[in-house]
Amino acid sequence: MKISIYKNLPIEARQIRQTVFVEEQGFLEEFDHIDDVAVHFVAYGEDELPVGTCRLFWDAGMEGYVLGRFAVLGEYRDKHIGAALLGEAEKYVRKAGGKSISLHAQCRVSGFYRKQGYAEYGEAEDEQGCPHVWMKKDILAEALSVNGREYFLVKLLGKGKGGYSYLAQDGDQKVVVKQIHHEPCAYYQFGDKLESEIRDYRRLQDIGIPLPKLLEVDRQKERIVKEFIEGKTVYEMVLKDELPQACIAQVRDMCRVLYPAHINIDYFPTNFILQGDTLYYIDYECNDYMEEWNFENWGIKYWSKTPEFLKYVEEQTNTLAAGPAMDL
Repeated sequence: MKISIYKNLPIEARQIRQTVFVEEQGFLEEFDHIDDVAVHFVAYGEDELPVGTCRLFWDAGMEGYVLGRFAVLGEYRDKHIGAALLGEAEKYVRKAGGKSISLHAQCRVSGFYRKQGYAEYGEAEDEQGCPHVWMKKDILAEALSVNGREYFLVKLLGKGKGGYSYLAQDGDQKVVVKQIHHEPCAYYQFGDKLESEIRDYRRLQDIGIPLPKLLEVDRQKERIVKEFIEGKTVYEMVLKDELPQACIAQVRDMCRVLYPAHINIDYFPTNFILQGDTLYYIDYECNDYMEEWNFENWGIKYWSKTPEFLKYVEEQTNTLAAGPAMDL
């Protein structure tokens, strides 16, 4: 058996889903816009005929990957094809630096997913007349290799437009390992994301912006190792009414250097950490200067409990409280 991965919905996957979900199970709303943004897995049997399929896509609201449209043709069930498809999808997510896979399982087959390490959460709900339940599995490698050196992962720090950042251990030293990802971003274009990361770091370093040091680059695996700056983010301090005025003064000092160099950075408060008396910009991202996106016109809106800041907090709270709400 072999499993192939497609960026567009292949005819093989379409035919399997038509047979299983439409003709066999009676689902009418089978194909949707998610097919255009998902990656599709197709399993081929020993006779090289397609026998199973599933799709996988990134969901920003759920902060993880979602797997769905999981189907194996009737005559090929109980031959471990489903487990092989799941394993391939998990391998894909792990390679991309993803942290979890969620799926909306038909309740009658939830036992299969439990055996593969998925756990139910929330209440069962009806989808096109069939009871479904949400299930999830955390996907986190124990370590990431950078140029042959193993860094043991402690936790996921966050996902940005360009990659996943992990707190990692190198002996007694804490570092940040960033895995570049290639998930689409509707409002931002990077080109080569790894080269952008390196170029932006050098650009900001040259003009003296306080940054975590870039320690290592693995171009083949598209991973970088950065110095870990320990401390509270500006976002956390604003939320708790603890932001020192010195932070505002220091970011304005950065602006006095950035603007003449025709540079903007991402002024959102999660990108800044106060360590001791120094405010660090922990993201390397920077862009050519545009007045509408400078600190005074955009960034400052999120450095105190403004309506914009409180709206963002509310949106994050609602996203976590609502849970997944997307048909697969």
